[in-house]
Amino acid sequence: MLTDSMIEKGISERKAIEMGLLIRDTVRESVLETIFGKGYDAMQLKMVPVPGEPAEFHLGATIIITGSGIGVPVFEAKAHNNVILRGLDRQLVINLNDQARTNEKYPGLKVGSLLETVNNSGNWE
Repeated sequence: MLTDSMIEKGISERKAIEMGLLIRDTVRESVLETIFGKGYDAMQLKMVPVPGEPAEFHLGATIIITGSGIGVPVFEAKAHNNVILRGLDRQLVINLNDQARTNEKYPGLKVGSLLETVNNSGNWE
């Protein structure tokens, strides 16, 4: 840490590191390996974990310009009920999809939106 005397002399943290007065210890670890283990194929993250025919999440990202002219990065990830609930009672899936559409919701699981920004409130469907 910078001492009061270093600050009084106008020595910044960067300068103190360059002078050898401060040492920063940095450990570099792979987040992917820490969470999923060595050799995990990150391309599998886009796959919906359902039996049968492979299916992918629909993924998207863009920048929305707000009314104040600020660009806000947004993303969306979704999977339709027909994919997630594959193999279950077909009529129940149809009913669930119809109920979602009636309530003006996405008929499946979705996080994010490519059409609107949501600040700190979340937007899971």
